[in-house]
Amino acid sequence: MSARGLYRTKTPEGGAEYARVVYSIASPPGEIPKPLYEARGYEPPFDTLPTREEHEARARNTEETDGSDEVVTVSLSAEAYTAVADRTPDPSEVDNFGGYPISLPRALLSRLLRLREPNDKNFSDVIVRLAKGSAGEDHDALLRLRA
Repeated sequence: MSARGLYRTKTPEGGAEYARVVYSIASPPGEIPKPLYEARGYEPPFDTLPTREEHEARARNTEETDGSDEVVTVSLSAEAYTAVADRTPDPSEVDNFGGYPISLPRALLSRLLRLREPNDKNFSDVIVRLAKGSAGEDHDALLRLRA
């Protein structure tokens, strides 16, 4: 997956324009200034990106109506795998990335991307943080999946 813009936003203080960019499925999204976004040639063009509010509303609607059974296989740490699969992975299951492969619904991965915080380096970090309850809300249903 190549980098792409998710939405545009402005800082409340000075009104500087930024784009939220997803670099890859395994990297956290980041915000970059409009001039840098345009200089790198990211798609879609900055001025056509939805606002943050529009993006979040669309994501909520998609999450509510998406009946897709599409799944994506990702590599998780043993601790994250245990939280999601409700079992400890067998050491023989380790993949080439040093983690444990698990197939999760694409809608869940999209939700995990939205729940990422600056210190989360990958999906495993998000899952472990949520499982430990540091997100401030109940995400147990999000994590109660079976491998």
